[in-house]
Amino acid sequence: GNIQIYFDGEQRPRVALPASRFFSGRERPFVSPLCGSRYVSSGGFYCNVRMPFRKSVRVVARPR
Repeated sequence: GNIQIYFDGEQRPRVALPASRFFSGRERPFVSPLCGSRYVSSGGFYCNVRMPFRKSVRVVARPR
């Protein structure tokens, strides 16, 4: 699927990536070891990149 991240009521996502790239650990700023897939963790996907916002953030996961 795809990951989209909207900040502070934006109409267009500031981040829009296929989940495979988002969690690959190779896509800036979502690089390893801050983000990774089930292949480098204990079986899950994770991302620990700080994304500051003023009022709100909306994360949308869409199927392909």
